[in-house]
Amino acid sequence: MLVASTQLAGITRLAFAQPSSWTYDIFVNECRKAGGMVESTREQYMRGERFICDRSGGGGQSRGGNDGTCAEAKVNIDWVLFSDRGAYARFSQARGRGFSPFDAIIFAQSHNGHAQQTIVNCKDWATSYLAGISAAGAGGPSNGVTLSNRSLGSSDCRCVTVLPTDEVDFGGRRAYRVSNSCDGLEISVQFIEKVPDRSMSSASPFSLLGSGAETKIWAPAYKLASISGFSMRNVASSFTCRTD
Repeated sequence: MLVASTQLAGITRLAFAQPSSWTYDIFVNECRKAGGMVESTREQYMRGERFICDRSGGGGQSRGGNDGTCAEAKVNIDWVLFSDRGAYARFSQARGRGFSPFDAIIFAQSHNGHAQQTIVNCKDWATSYLAGISAAGAGGPSNGVTLSNRSLGSSDCRCVTVLPTDEVDFGGRRAYRVSNSCDGLEISVQFIEKVPDRSMSSASPFSLLGSGAETKIWAPAYKLASISGFSMRNVASSFTCRTD
């Protein structure tokens, strides 16, 4: 998880924490886009020193604007959308429940109050940024896979295969292998348990799969878990395939 910390808004030197070569490159890029001057070498940052971006412009005046003051918010949004599959699954879950993209990002960062605050402080910018990403069809951590942009229908049910494996965890949950033979789709498998005294259902988080890709999911710890269907979605539409 990317965690960064800035000093109070309005000052001209931004400081970020948590050393890694990857985050150093991100902060360099954000600093330069904000019109700042990088004052920290990679070696200093990797030793644990804070990354310093001087945005004073040489005259002691901040250039201001969201591009600079919201650099940390952008890092924390991008971590959800492009870097961590678990966070993106939480984001997708919230979107499926009707959350706005902004509220879904906040939900996905619910384990990190500081990250949430950086995004809330830049709400107008973040809302606009998320709208642009949505329009571009971004589909989460994907190693280059993006969502398709076409209307989905019953003929697309053939794209998805869900098969049980021999793997069972300590809680009695069985692993299933989900594969996609078509273009980029987000897929969620729906499970049901029907026993005489109750009927229960649940769904796995959405997973982004490109053509020929597969992933592993876990069924709930039901006594008699069976697959009732799966949902597919892309940029343009969504469709649910039933197996019962």
